[in-house]
Amino acid sequence: YEPEIGEYESSLVVDAVLSDQAASSLVKLTESFNYNETSGVPISGATIIAEDDQGGLFEFKEDAPGIYLLNPNIYEGVIGRNYRLSIQLSNGASYASEWEEMKASPDISSIEYEVSEKLQDVPGTLPVPTINLYVNTEDPSNQTKYYKWSWVETYEFAITSPSRIEVDFKGDATGSSAIVRRLSFDEFEGNRCYKSENSEGIIIASTENLNEDKIARMPIHSFNNMSPRIAFKYSILVKQQVISKKYYLFLKKVQEINQGTGSLFDPIPNEVFGNIKSTNESNHPVLGYFGVGGVAEKRLFINGAEIPQKFASIRGPECKSDTIPLELTSLYQRTVNGSQVLADYYNVVGLGNIGFILSSPPCNECIATNSSNMKPAFW
Repeated sequence: YEPEIGEYESSLVVDAVLSDQAASSLVKLTESFNYNETSGVPISGATIIAEDDQGGLFEFKEDAPGIYLLNPNIYEGVIGRNYRLSIQLSNGASYASEWEEMKASPDISSIEYEVSEKLQDVPGTLPVPTINLYVNTEDPSNQTKYYKWSWVETYEFAITSPSRIEVDFKGDATGSSAIVRRLSFDEFEGNRCYKSENSEGIIIASTENLNEDKIARMPIHSFNNMSPRIAFKYSILVKQQVISKKYYLFLKKVQEINQGTGSLFDPIPNEVFGNIKSTNESNHPVLGYFGVGGVAEKRLFINGAEIPQKFASIRGPECKSDTIPLELTSLYQRTVNGSQVLADYYNVVGLGNIGFILSSPPCNECIATNSSNMKPAFW
């Protein structure tokens, strides 16, 4: 069913978080987008100030289009203080949030994982081996009540056909001037890649109706063995933020609207207004929330060797390699005029190099998979 959509007016969308860590504080400004669109336009050139109840002022500086960050050398969030956010757009419109108290976050007690077999939606198909991750936390003082989590995962995987040799055709399609050489040890990027991905969904929980302020086995992430996440080594950094009841209820409503299954019984999509309003009687509506709260972090490593063999994952992207004779004109056509990449010589014992091995993205270099060959510092 395609509904009739009336005249559309964009809204300012604010996604703002302030914590006791500058690295966990961020303001994202975008315009809302129409039914037929897929993303909002970032809003640049804004002046964004966080103010505390002691008169302290901290400015968010634009780091990327629509993304504003704090200077970690200047900002220092203080537990127990109240904060509010002011936003001045380049068109003169200004906005301010309500005051929010910064509460301390209890430590994350532990992160645990479980290997299981998940049933698929298609009847008759085999279960899929899955890794499920959970977080545990507790506040003995019974003051937290409302929690929000995010994570950054990093994993190591392999590319099957890294480039070990390269060719320079000198602009000659016949190959008569071509130079083929083997990459030195310093030039060879290796066959291991490291990729990081951030959580995208809303992960929240409340202990308001429980006898104790304790969260046990809260699901935060899962993945199956069709990705190379546990091929060698996997890491997840979980960030836990304490939030106010108002922020929790706001996120809960957004979660219910945006993460429905698309059935007839889902809530009707609608605008969800938060704690940010216009201060100069601007007619430009604003959506979003300025959330404040202390942050706790914990990292978990999983070694692929720890996982039972029957749950073993793929080791990296899977591509078919191709072998051609040692003929430079054909190599030119397949690489320069085609989409393949020279990987290595095809070598036969006793005969030496008798051909070229060709590969294709994403199996020849890390950058083709949006990853890096540089091992992270925490690895």
